[in-house]
Amino acid sequence: MVENFVMDVVRRNCLDPVWDASFELLVTLEDTVEFTVSDFDKIGKADLLGRVSVSAKELLEGFEEELVLLESTKDKRPKALLKAGEEQAFLHIRAEGIASLPTAEAPTAAAAPQPPAPPSPPSPPAEVPAAETAAPEGKSSDDEALRRLRRESIQSGLTIREVRQLSAAELERWLEEERQRRVLRSSRRDEERTTRKANLEEEEGQWWSPDASTRDCAKCGAELPLVAKFCSDCGFPRMDGGSLDVA
Repeated sequence: MVENFVMDVVRRNCLDPVWDASFELLVTLEDTVEFTVSDFDKIGKADLLGRVSVSAKELLEGFEEELVLLESTKDKRPKALLKAGEEQAFLHIRAEGIASLPTAEAPTAAAAPQPPAPPSPPSPPAEVPAAETAAPEGKSSDDEALRRLRRESIQSGLTIREVRQLSAAELERWLEEERQRRVLRSSRRDEERTTRKANLEEEEGQWWSPDASTRDCAKCGAELPLVAKFCSDCGFPRMDGGSLDVA
């Protein structure tokens, strides 16, 4: 039996993307569940990220672990499926356990067949107080707030493993510090842009000064523009690139 599931991307456009999906499978205790994870690009091509196998009994007993995705080689030994510059891929599996697993008991020859018990009359349904039927509002709101904080933390840069190790108060404090860091980085970038602009304007303005728009010829004293190379009255040349003075 093969089941295909398309997972939603929790973090995208980064070097450490995270996917999330939930589904149900019908298995027996003797089955082995193999997870094959592929990444579909924009043109629909599937890139294999790796495989991992878990026994159905472990899943039914309750299972949560982060497993390394591997690929079997020709000699049947698993190895990490990595290309140059790629990070190792992990699959975080969490399965809700069943309270009691059925156990098959072999019939004994000495056991005599028991006659079927007469059906008992149906008992009237017990009245459950309304306060017990509804989930506590405080607990549900706290769980929803914790899930929201975890989503925001993952989108801001934390990994799933780091998020699960922090409480709601610690996640709120980390998000607030991250927002302050973003504001500080933004102000630093604005300050650097302003400084670079001022430096460029200063460098471009060094070659020109309104006070130096005219000069006097050192030989005859005639007033000459800054761009003049020779005096128009006496023909005396400029001795350097920026002055008409002579020794």
